[in-house]
Amino acid sequence: MKKALKAFAVVTLSLGLTASAKADDVYYTQNTVIGPNQTISANIYITNGTLTVRGTVEGNIYEFGFGSVVVNGGLAKGNIEETAGGSIRVLNTGEVEGNLTEMGNGSATVSSFSLVKGNVFESDGGDIIVDSSLVEGNLEEAGAGSVIVRNVSLIKGNVFESEAGTCKVDSTSDVEGSVECD
Repeated sequence: MKKALKAFAVVTLSLGLTASAKADDVYYTQNTVIGPNQTISANIYITNGTLTVRGTVEGNIYEFGFGSVVVNGGLAKGNIEETAGGSIRVLNTGEVEGNLTEMGNGSATVSSFSLVKGNVFESDGGDIIVDSSLVEGNLEEAGAGSVIVRNVSLIKGNVFESEAGTCKVDSTSDVEGSVECD
């Protein structure tokens, strides 16, 4: 089993991970749920599966392949990075203390009274959607997708959209920083 995990770490690192794997990191290759009473104190690497966080993850989360990361009422203390066709969703009072980085075709969504303390970045064809939630950092969409802020949401930082997409901030929401859309 350790050989398989080491091989998995080498493969995932060659796909462009921004962090180096450590011996105590956790690796999943299928859909996985971190339960409400569970705490994972290491980084999590998941490939071709969806990770649902209802408990606490103290490290960073990296997802590769077909799958998503869903913080559903849980707490992610580190950064979340998704690099393929999946998405990142923070919902149902979920909280992320770090940044959300979605580098594939999927979207980054923060909804249902959730909180992201860091920045939200999307670099491909997906959207950034903030719905009834708070983001303390910046929103930046650098691909063909849009930035949508609605339903009494607050963005304490700036909103940037630099490609073919649009920015939509409804009248019930507020952006404390600047809004720059090309």
